[in-house]
Amino acid sequence: MSCQESRQPAREKDCIPWYDRRADLICPLARQDLIVQHLDDEAVLFDPCTGSTFRLNRTAIYVWQHCKPGYRIQDIVQAIFNKYDADFDKVLDDVEQAIAFFAENGLILPADQSMVHDTFHG
Repeated sequence: MSCQESRQPAREKDCIPWYDRRADLICPLARQDLIVQHLDDEAVLFDPCTGSTFRLNRTAIYVWQHCKPGYRIQDIVQAIFNKYDADFDKVLDDVEQAIAFFAENGLILPADQSMVHDTFHG
């Protein structure tokens, strides 16, 4: 099976064979006023506006750290997929769930469409 025929994305420096409209969305932006405390494989976010705290696992930390200008969800999914050799659909679901959690709790801001760079397509 060629790279172009596979549903699974290629490893680093290979072609990107998959296209999923969910993954092509621009990442929202992490709020810069939140306080982050890293603890081994976890992190805690503190929202000074609400007084709320949020515990993040390793995947959520990675997603949080990459909710910044110029990133797409596919950039995050591809990086996690390459790093952990995990199931692609599971990684995409985990990333989407993390972003949904951030949105539900007011921890992110909408992305500016003009700030996206084309990481994988030149």
